[in-house]
Amino acid sequence: MEYYPEHHFKLPTSQDLAVRQPRVNTDLNRFHEFVCAMPGFRKNYFRYDVSDFDRCRDELTSYNGHERWALLAEMDGDIVATGSIDRQPFAWSHHVAELRCTVAPPFTHLGIGRILLHQLVELATNQGIERLFVEVLREHRGAQTKLAGEGFSQEAVRPKYVRDVYGNLHDVVVMSIHLQDVWGRFEEMLYEMDCRFSAGL
Repeated sequence: MEYYPEHHFKLPTSQDLAVRQPRVNTDLNRFHEFVCAMPGFRKNYFRYDVSDFDRCRDELTSYNGHERWALLAEMDGDIVATGSIDRQPFAWSHHVAELRCTVAPPFTHLGIGRILLHQLVELATNQGIERLFVEVLREHRGAQTKLAGEGFSQEAVRPKYVRDVYGNLHDVVVMSIHLQDVWGRFEEMLYEMDCRFSAGL
């Protein structure tokens, strides 16, 4: 099921960035390589054992455009970032979804995360989702600052909520955004980005 047409963006390096939904038949091997190459602390953002090839296939297959959606960012034939939206399964919170976004460390300075975040927000809005939340480790101050700059606000802190791949416990900061409140601003930002990319800036 197609729920997101492919979009292209011009990066500051003049490289082309393609953002699209994943295709299991053609992306599985590269997706598995992408998640396996993540440093230990970044592996925490995935819900499953990334070293398990079959589990990666099941994960990609699950993004069917009903309750789960995913996007990947591709540059020069390599997957450089992935993002996902998971709608809450309960009737009383079906308007809420969890957002996750991971950028490969060598590419974090190119604005790819921001582009992917904006595309995920647009996708969530089109799917009728009203509120997005994201969980960030308390020590990842930079990520919290970037999210706050995009309109996310802190809701809560969950002490010792997650255990990393080394067995250490970490506090998690929950941040959220109400899409109706910010979508107008996002539309203006996306329009400005499109104009800059079209002009080759």
